Amino acid sequence: MPAWVNSDHLTLLGFAADTASAIAATAPTALVAVYDHTIKPLDAYIYGLSAGMTAQIKLADGKVFDALDAVVDVLKMSYKPNQELWYDAECEGRLYADSSADLASLSEETIAPLTFAQLVYTVGGVAHEISALEINYSNNLKKDLFVNSEKRSKFPRNGFRAVSGSFTMDITDSRAYAIYTDFLAGTQPALVATFTAAASSIKTGYTYTITKTLGKVAYDSEAVPGGGGQAAPEGSAPFTALDDGTNGELKIVVRTHQATI
Repeated sequence: MPAWVNSDHLTLLGFAADTASAIAATAPTALVAVYDHTIKPLDAYIYGLSAGMTAQIKLADGKVFDALDAVVDVLKMSYKPNQELWYDAECEGRLYADSSADLASLSEETIAPLTFAQLVYTVGGVAHEISALEINYSNNLKKDLFVNSEKRSKFPRNGFRAVSGSFTMDITDSRAYAIYTDFLAGTQPALVATFTAAASSIKTGYTYTITKTLGKVAYDSEAVPGGGGQAAPEGSAPFTALDDGTNGELKIVVRTHQATI
């Protein structure tokens, strides 16, 4: 083994120990890369059809269309008791055209999608159990793209993008009461929700995850949770996400074994 090679290099290459250079050697374990894909809001849109995505639409009669220069206007994320993480996206396309694709090329996924059912939720850096989570992201895009019978070159905004939502918790312990106190005081904490797939689903010690970070939220003080009676109340805490100056209103990190998504 050359002097510049050490045990760390061997591990990186997938070998547990040094072997004589005159023989063929096979690594006992496969090397699997782990990638974190960070998604943040865009401050501006780039002009031109190359800036948006292309969505394919298959009609009942088999006709296929391409929606060109499409953008996501509204993205809703929902996590409820005994359910997995749900996404609902509303997209707008600036142009459409007959697609060159046929029915055979628009086959459904053969591999079942990953289910993220394990949630770790923190409020202001402290973990807390919740029973539901809703996050709504809106780009506030105008739907009318015509000006004097000419198409706009991009989707203009009606106003600032908006991120809002709520989480629901049982007000039964000291941490819940602390959140309730912050709620009343107008504190603006960070909310972080990490959804994790099956253990070691990428490789030993690494799993598929989706982490949503709202760096700064303002609680809706007009909707303070409350209740009474013998049962402890369940409090829903509505909030509006604010730009924290670094990651915008919402940052999403998707951990996979793929270099691109």
